[in-house]
Amino acid sequence: MRLLGWLMLSAAIAACVPLTVSSHIQPGADFSRYRTYDWAPRDALPTGDPRLDNNPFLDSHVRASVERELAAKGYRREAENPDLLLHYHASVQQKVDICRTDAEAGYGKEDTYRTDAEAGYGYESAAVQYEEGTLALDVADARTKQIIWRGWGQSDVSGVINDQSRMEKRIVEVTREILKRFPLKDSQPAPHVSEKARGAFLT
Repeated sequence: MRLLGWLMLSAAIAACVPLTVSSHIQPGADFSRYRTYDWAPRDALPTGDPRLDNNPFLDSHVRASVERELAAKGYRREAENPDLLLHYHASVQQKVDICRTDAEAGYGKEDTYRTDAEAGYGYESAAVQYEEGTLALDVADARTKQIIWRGWGQSDVSGVINDQSRMEKRIVEVTREILKRFPLKDSQPAPHVSEKARGAFLT
């Protein structure tokens, strides 16, 4: 029973740090004008983690995953006079989160705590230290060099960076969620959009 309770508590703590994905589109951006893209020069900024700085595995998988998602939306990569320029930046930083969980059931029950307190239900709070990874993708008009769309995702990457299989899976998942918000080719001009979505991230 104690092992089961610990496993349930661990699952609840993991749920305290979900994937967060957001995006912003430049007001009035006319995506019906864009059909091709290429990558801008690589980012020289440090990621904040020596395991990722100048990591060819990270770079190749981010680019490949982004290119797959864009191809599915009708865009093609073209080095000669592309319509769009892409640039991404990855970073990692240490974070601490306070996760409040139900000691009996393994999940938060704030609304029922007062009524269940006499029955022996209570809370356990845990300070969860984790590594937060951020992946940001900028898309600029190649002619004006103005960013017309930006998408980014943040998630717990603890234990992922040193495992290439899990890291590849995480890259695919986060780029897919980010680019779900990218306009389809031939999309008409759109007003300001700022979106946010949450979902549990498998590790």
